[in-house]
Amino acid sequence: PFTRWPRSWRSVQSGLLVAYLAQMSTIVLRSYTTFAWHELILWNGVFGLFVMVACRRWAREKASIQTRLANFSVHNCICVCETDRPLVCQNIAIMMRAVGAAPDDASDETALEHFDQLARDELPSAFTTCMGRISLSYKQVVVFSVFWQGTTFLDADLASLALGRPFKEVLLSGVGWCFWSTVCLPLAFVGMEYLAASFLRWTGFRGWMWLTCSFILFISIPCFVVNKFIWVICGMAETSNLAFVVLLLSFGIGGAGVYLAFSGRCSLTCACRRSRGPRSIGEGSL
Repeated sequence: PFTRWPRSWRSVQSGLLVAYLAQMSTIVLRSYTTFAWHELILWNGVFGLFVMVACRRWAREKASIQTRLANFSVHNCICVCETDRPLVCQNIAIMMRAVGAAPDDASDETALEHFDQLARDELPSAFTTCMGRISLSYKQVVVFSVFWQGTTFLDADLASLALGRPFKEVLLSGVGWCFWSTVCLPLAFVGMEYLAASFLRWTGFRGWMWLTCSFILFISIPCFVVNKFIWVICGMAETSNLAFVVLLLSFGIGGAGVYLAFSGRCSLTCACRRSRGPRSIGEGSL
């Protein structure tokens, strides 16, 4: 069932559905209109804001989990069989004394307090390391991008070969679509997730204003500029070797940015890398 899939893949499937509907609606509108406003609204508006809302909800959930971990208490944990709780607590106390995390003469309650403090110290950083700052992997984001933009390339560019369009022109157009799908949109997703996770204390109208304004200012406008730059360079590369070199350099620089963003080595995504690693059990870690 859909609800039993991992959260990240549920997001992928939902995103694919939204991207598909936006793409199909755009194709229909292209048949009846000659303006590009609908592409901006459907592609950037619906799909982009959908991603930011989903990312913000997940960011709030992660913040809630961090709060619960920071206030961890074994007494608040759910026990499958409530009658086994005294035995479980006793075993935890024995373990804490055995590994030296609690004094040998400590009572069970004191040992449990040491266990609670140990969990509060270690679990938040372990959770950050496990989940990271980026919810989806690069492969999953590329699935978004290719599914969203690849259909346009297949419909508008490859099909034009049968109508006599020059192969070099189609090839350069494919390079442009590849750059957009594998570099621009993944970087835009990283930016959207970072922005969505900012100012979580803002709710209601202020929250929606932050999502909308940050999306327009920091995602839509830069993407529009990069998109125009790439297609201008692709057009110039048909007759200019220098433009082709600039296109390849842009691809290389963009690829390096994608690697830094998704590998956790940039300032937006390296929080999990800076977290303190687990110590040995004898030093008081889990």
